[in-house]
Amino acid sequence: NDKAVLDWCNCKLKEKKKEKSCFTSFKDPKLRDSRSLLDLIDCIQPGSIGYDMVTTGNTEEDKLENARYGLTMARKIGATVFALPEDIAEGNHKMLLLVFARLMNVGNEIEAAPEST
Repeated sequence: NDKAVLDWCNCKLKEKKKEKSCFTSFKDPKLRDSRSLLDLIDCIQPGSIGYDMVTTGNTEEDKLENARYGLTMARKIGATVFALPEDIAEGNHKMLLLVFARLMNVGNEIEAAPEST
């Protein structure tokens, strides 16, 4: 359910000292700049986000650019996502929930995987 995904995401962000990216719901307007999405991906796969490529997210174009990058990186770490950058930048809460739920699945799979030596 929504709350389980929300709680998992915020817990991961807090664990990695990225509290500024925590959000209150999938309707939270702060999700539109994709910075929470990018920070969560970096929590799941540390070092995967090139923060020099992340914009401020202040303009609609910046929001779209961050969303494109976030969705690309989500796919790169193994999340199957069907959202469009516009879904993220426009704050489509149902698509945001699906993206974050897929990241939760990937994060849990990575945590459950045995350490490779």
